[in-house]
Amino acid sequence: MLLDEKVAFVRGNPLFLEGLARRLTGDGDAPHDLVAAGLGERPPEWFWHAAASARFAAVHGILSPLLVLSRRALEHLFAWRRHEAEVGTSFIFWEALVASALIDAGGFRCTDVNALLPGAWSPGSFPAPAPMLLGHLPPLPPEVEFVYPVASEREYLAWLLEKSRIDGQPFRT
Repeated sequence: MLLDEKVAFVRGNPLFLEGLARRLTGDGDAPHDLVAAGLGERPPEWFWHAAASARFAAVHGILSPLLVLSRRALEHLFAWRRHEAEVGTSFIFWEALVASALIDAGGFRCTDVNALLPGAWSPGSFPAPAPMLLGHLPPLPPEVEFVYPVASEREYLAWLLEKSRIDGQPFRT
């Protein structure tokens, strides 16, 4: 499981990750090879579409802060990336590569977190257009379990100062 440090579990529900892990492990083999937020086909305007569309019939993407992969999927992606490096094709960013390569290969079970835990993330809060201040989150639907990105007070102020730059110069009063 890959979990970005700026993901916050907003309900304080310690059973959320346990419930997600139970749904992922099942009995024996993993029932899912890829679980991520925002899994879906991407339009040509998507930033990473151009490189991926040269290699895959359909370009799929994920949101990077939450990602769960089976061993089988990791092995496939490692072999895929190694082969592509040997033949010298253009680099495909992992937000597009992971889902596109697995779906294109066929036989891999890929799903969005919301299919397992409906409403666990919301497009308005994952990713949010601006960092959310940890401890001062906006009102969220009751089923939302995690948000991204969150920031400490210091990180939030640094983000605000960076955004206030004009022509690359810091804002001055």
